[in-house]
Amino acid sequence: MADPDDFALHSGPRQQLPPDEPNRMWLWIGVAAAAVLVAALLFWLFRPEPPAPEPVMTEAATTTPADTTAEVTPEPEASLVLPPLGESDPLVRTFVAALSSRPELAAWLATPDLVRNAAVVVDNIAEGVTPTKHLKEFAPTQPFRADESGDTITVDPQSYARYDAIGDAVASLDTAGTVETYRKLRPLFDDAYRELGHPDGNFDVALQRAISRLLATPDVPANVRLTSHVRSYHYADPQLEDLTAAQKQLLRMGPRNEKLVKDKLREILNALGFEERMD
Repeated sequence: MADPDDFALHSGPRQQLPPDEPNRMWLWIGVAAAAVLVAALLFWLFRPEPPAPEPVMTEAATTTPADTTAEVTPEPEASLVLPPLGESDPLVRTFVAALSSRPELAAWLATPDLVRNAAVVVDNIAEGVTPTKHLKEFAPTQPFRADESGDTITVDPQSYARYDAIGDAVASLDTAGTVETYRKLRPLFDDAYRELGHPDGNFDVALQRAISRLLATPDVPANVRLTSHVRSYHYADPQLEDLTAAQKQLLRMGPRNEKLVKDKLREILNALGFEERMD
């Protein structure tokens, strides 16, 4: 029996199964993020394309680097002149070109409004929501499968393996380069965050919360128990079932990939000088 959407296992009412063609929806850190996210989170969802013209630079007085461990919000580099948000895609691609060469990230570059989309993803994860409709390019090509043996239902190991490439892509990110890139482009993310209805435009807060939420996801064994609900599955453990949709999606990557994503997110959080927070 295939699971309906590969994003929440499961929050809210039952969902209907799609046809048996490959499911075209993504996981983030991130991405989260991966992601991440995320990341993507927002960082690891890019890969280089032919470089844009060099950004215009202005002379700036030499200053002492900000102590990012003392404040949650480090100061951006004043010497970089950023384009308007709607014209920022070429510059973003140029800056992130060195972060990772993994081919799994190429689909993201085919989409417009990279900063806006990344801001939405991070904001969704910060609120505990899975950003499915914004990340369709990163779907696994095979549907979710469960392993049913008698009265025991667990996740089929092949379902976890579908996310190995994404886990490897997140792990491949250059942490120092990722943080430096974010600090350069942060004013663009602040602008995108304002567009989402946050007048203060402090994207650092959303980023810190999003990463913290994913890091708070508990570690579970690969053979975690499920229960069947007609045409969907729930976690048998009520505490796991009560996790946010984004956290449950991270669990669905499997222990191997969850660890890769969380390790990278923790590196990024520490490099930014942020503390984990859940408020």
